[in-house]
Amino acid sequence: MTILWICGLPEEVRMAHPVTDVPAAAWSWIVGHLPPPKDVELHILCPVFGMKDAEAHFDHEGAHWHCFRLKRWEPLFLRLRFYWSIRTFVKSLKPDIVHGWGGESGCGLLATYCSPYAVVSVQGLLKMLCANAKRWHIQVPELGSVSAWFRRVLEGRTYRRAHRLLVESETAAESLRTLYGLEGEVVPHPLRGEFINHEIHERHENGSVFLFVGQMTARKGAMDALTAFSGLGDQSARLVMAGSGDQESKIDDFIARLGIGNRVRRVKSCSANGLRSLMGEASAIIVPSYGDTGPTILKEALSQGLYPICYDNTGAAELVKRYGWGRLVPTGDIGVLKAAMTDVSGHKSMTVAEIVKKDSCREKAWTSLHFVYRDVMSPVDLVMQRGSSPAIRQRVTHLRRMCAGLRGNGRGKRVVVSCCTGIRQNLRTALGAKLKRRKIIREINEWPLSITWGESKIKQWFEVKVLPKLFDGFICISDVLVNFCREHGRKGAKIVKMPMTVDVEAIDSVRRIVEPPNTQNTRKICYAGGMTEAKDGVETLKQAWGIVKKQFPDIDLKLLHGVSHEEAIAEMKCADCLVLSRPNSQQARAGFPTKLGEYLALGRPVVVTKVGEIPRFLEDGRTAYLVEPGNVESLANKLHEVFADREKAEKIGLAGKEVAKTSFDWRNHEGTLCEWMRSFI
Repeated sequence: MTILWICGLPEEVRMAHPVTDVPAAAWSWIVGHLPPPKDVELHILCPVFGMKDAEAHFDHEGAHWHCFRLKRWEPLFLRLRFYWSIRTFVKSLKPDIVHGWGGESGCGLLATYCSPYAVVSVQGLLKMLCANAKRWHIQVPELGSVSAWFRRVLEGRTYRRAHRLLVESETAAESLRTLYGLEGEVVPHPLRGEFINHEIHERHENGSVFLFVGQMTARKGAMDALTAFSGLGDQSARLVMAGSGDQESKIDDFIARLGIGNRVRRVKSCSANGLRSLMGEASAIIVPSYGDTGPTILKEALSQGLYPICYDNTGAAELVKRYGWGRLVPTGDIGVLKAAMTDVSGHKSMTVAEIVKKDSCREKAWTSLHFVYRDVMSPVDLVMQRGSSPAIRQRVTHLRRMCAGLRGNGRGKRVVVSCCTGIRQNLRTALGAKLKRRKIIREINEWPLSITWGESKIKQWFEVKVLPKLFDGFICISDVLVNFCREHGRKGAKIVKMPMTVDVEAIDSVRRIVEPPNTQNTRKICYAGGMTEAKDGVETLKQAWGIVKKQFPDIDLKLLHGVSHEEAIAEMKCADCLVLSRPNSQQARAGFPTKLGEYLALGRPVVVTKVGEIPRFLEDGRTAYLVEPGNVESLANKLHEVFADREKAEKIGLAGKEVAKTSFDWRNHEGTLCEWMRSFI
């Protein structure tokens, strides 16, 4: 597989191969991917300022680097001459995949011009940063310039032209969804080898040493870190500020005005090993950023066991919550930031360090990239509408991975799979595929009329009588939907049944390292999902819990709604029992809840109603506890049985996990779906 990346030249590579005297950005996540796997021929194209020669080509860390000269007075998005020279190079290289890193820098847009199926990584959302700056009432000069305005325009155009978008964190994915209505797949950046393969430095310093690493800008919170540090009562404490930026002179003047110059050490730049040494001597790292999609420096600090103190926003807060290590401070609250720095003990967590290293290793990042690249090369294109639910997004991810191994004759997409639920979106997708002479398939996982309940009779008629006739095939989640498509689909349409799918490995990898203390010594029943009675039977669950609580006063009911998927999984792992009390409705009979697969994959005892496809896969008293839908007493009796005999309940939970592995893990359905898809290619 030949891959072409378009990105900036990392400073570490520039130092090893001095093609220019102009200092470069870190781009440390690029270096973290090197060397590439043996089956990947990686070429990295870098636009570089200040080169003496027009081009430079060299090998470094297993990758082939190609540097092209840029002129300062030519904005990247207006540089037609440069664009044509790059496109000529790409045509001669003939890569399988073109991957641009960054939407606002021009590298991503350049990738979209070089390939119609380009992959673009979202490195930072300028639109998000501008919105946050306004919300938190901070002045960020670089965000208010004319150049930043052009970059925001460039960012939006890049993301809309890209075939696939990758993001570093769930925070970035949610921002991309909110600001642009686009979906991005989360592929975290790996750490550099220096942070993975070496032992952690132990502290030898006496007193507190705080570390700040990043650009010297208002957005990174450099002034906030200095203000909080100056208010510490411990005069022996020291602050190391590593980084450079446009506001370096202002930072130096501010340090002088605060009178803390003898306690603040400034380091403008350092290598990865030098940064590890700084972390080894530090008590804590300060990340008072006003907005980051997922700060690499924070992951590097966590990999060294360092205690982080961060503002409670965006990617930094996501990392602290994921690993349960660190202190979150209200954004912009200098007083609380100072108090958090005062409470630092200097202790390092080796447990956190080892888990972060496993999560951020190069091999794991390339496994995710392999899935994305194979999917882009696949002749199957999956489409979902804006605002899709987490369950649908998860379903699309699994289908993409199942179809990633397919190959067609030549390049381009041959088959379009619509995972949309709305009539307009399905109609638009079907007609667009027909115009391009592509086969069109509909993935259907809900009773169609449940989407149009409360709508006009004409819409319901169109949903049943007209829309199914436009599709060449259907992927159905249940027998009820299979029968619906046979009855209302066009003659000769191909149908395959694909039950709900789950990724057992991904669920096993979710960890909560530091568990919250159970001060009341309670046991927990947990439910995750919607809060309605008509679809989810939540009121029935509450009534049953009220009955059980009279017999077991220490049992609490935890309803999870509006939390992140990762947070919900971590919470459910700690539950004593997981419950799903769907009523006996047409929607429930036709569907197959994804949350049930996640329940089973967690290996916890599951109590679920006997509706739809559920009794086909689960057996009462052996792999789950099955109850009659809508029956409060039956549900209460099963919950009583779970807590009355915990040994049996644990065995049933583990048996349910085996069902999840054999019947619902997407890897076990890959062969069936690919074989069926080949009939359309």
